[in-house]
Amino acid sequence: MLMIDCPQMNFPQRRLLKIGNNVILWSGSTVGHRTIIEDNAFISLDVAISGYCTIGENCFLGVNSSIADNMKIARDCIIGAGAVVITDTEEGKVYVGNPAKPSKRSSFATFRVEEV
Repeated sequence: MLMIDCPQMNFPQRRLLKIGNNVILWSGSTVGHRTIIEDNAFISLDVAISGYCTIGENCFLGVNSSIADNMKIARDCIIGAGAVVITDTEEGKVYVGNPAKPSKRSSFATFRVEEV
């Protein structure tokens, strides 16, 4: 886990960015202030994530997608290429379009196997 902090700032919530384990962040992508990217997220080329966002575990953000301020991308979501997310997402769905709308369940949720 990577935490980027700014100790010179004099207020309690000074953490600027949190990136979990096994996160892939391709070049050209931007991540806004106070954003949390949880474990196993894949952020493609030229993705724009605004401030105060949360990207859940096992999410995939497609090329050139955009996430507006204060959005929560739930775990196991897929955000399609060029999609613009302006509302919080539901767990395990695929979102496409501008504005992004759910199209179907993601394969992350469909193929999750639990040991017996």
